[in-house]
Amino acid sequence: MAVRPGEEEVSEWREVELGGLCIRVTSGGTPKRARPDYYAEAGDGFAWIKSSELRDGYVRGSSEHISRLGLDESSAKLLPAGCVLVAMYGATAGRVGLLEIEAAVNQAVCALVLDPKAANSVFVFHALRNLYGELAANAAGAAQQNLNAEVIRRFRIVAPSVGTQERVAGFLSAFDELIEINERRIELLEDLTRSLYREWFVRFRFPGHEHVDLVASELGTIPQGWLVGALDGLCSMIQAGQTPKRSVAKNWDGGTIPWFKTGELRDGPLLDSDERVTEAANSRMFEPPAIFMAIYGSPTVGRLGWVTEPCSCNQASLALRTREPDTSQEWLWYQLLELRAQFNSMAQGAAQQNISKEKVASTRVALPPRELLVAFSAAVSPMREQWHVLAATNRRLASTRDLLLPRLVTGRLDISDLDLGELLPAEVA
Repeated sequence: MAVRPGEEEVSEWREVELGGLCIRVTSGGTPKRARPDYYAEAGDGFAWIKSSELRDGYVRGSSEHISRLGLDESSAKLLPAGCVLVAMYGATAGRVGLLEIEAAVNQAVCALVLDPKAANSVFVFHALRNLYGELAANAAGAAQQNLNAEVIRRFRIVAPSVGTQERVAGFLSAFDELIEINERRIELLEDLTRSLYREWFVRFRFPGHEHVDLVASELGTIPQGWLVGALDGLCSMIQAGQTPKRSVAKNWDGGTIPWFKTGELRDGPLLDSDERVTEAANSRMFEPPAIFMAIYGSPTVGRLGWVTEPCSCNQASLALRTREPDTSQEWLWYQLLELRAQFNSMAQGAAQQNISKEKVASTRVALPPRELLVAFSAAVSPMREQWHVLAATNRRLASTRDLLLPRLVTGRLDISDLDLGELLPAEVA
């Protein structure tokens, strides 16, 4: 049950069932996989959202698309932008998304088509984010925890008038918009740095390439003077992490050392971890600028994270550092990104895809001359440092927003008393 605002409030806030705020509560469907014509390439047909794609954020695209025929001949339904989506099945049950495009969903997603006279979609989205634990607790099922549309329809939130909802939504949206701007800047920076890597080290159009001949090697044609070797010959460290015993309280209670799992590796800086271990755990420690790479689990094999402070990781990740990290660690990051498809093709295991440390260590790569690595590091380091600053800023913005969220969406905090500028990190205020 949602928390009621204090008795001292003169309350336009009231508990309401989600169904009372909606024009329609519905789920979708999956077109037959045996019919290729029911599916479409990205950019064609209609985005088709699955429950695994709902991560308490804005939904602007999907990994799969369905055709008009697939839509018409299945139980999938086309939904308008502004719907609030709720995952009903499995590990993501109770997670939400705010649909910002016209799209279809599968049968594991419940769509709330809100009545604009009764509800603001941004407000309802954030209210459900705040009540995730309560909503997920309604899931039932022995093998797989499931919600259903009727449970979601009857779920209650605290809501004021539409006008007040819009004011609260506007306040929360200010944080979301700043985060989105920074995410676009991060994406641009990463596109620039990866494009430079590919220009120099894949297409071989590096400074002075006009005066360098191409020669044959075991990896194909490479510039003269480049060497071919295994990663373990180029790295001073390729080391797996470890998981301290869960049953030993002193390993975890009051821990201050960040401890990362593969799900937290998202091809960016590692700013904080979901869990922390203690010094008593004697977990393997890794210093910046180590790179963590996931070696277990689909689809995480090959996913990266760069270390920003002394930390540890579980045994499903490798930590890598080159022999001269000041000059070649930047290059290693992009080299590992280029190798991801190869690592995934090498991964094996019936229950869980994985690649061994030995296979990673023995992977052959073409190593450019030191002076070219120095030049590359000098070119991309400032952009990656800016990426780190923007990512850290976004983390503080999200933390501030989420700290205020429970009070804003239950009426316990009046936004007329808040100055947004005073709440923002100094670098964006």
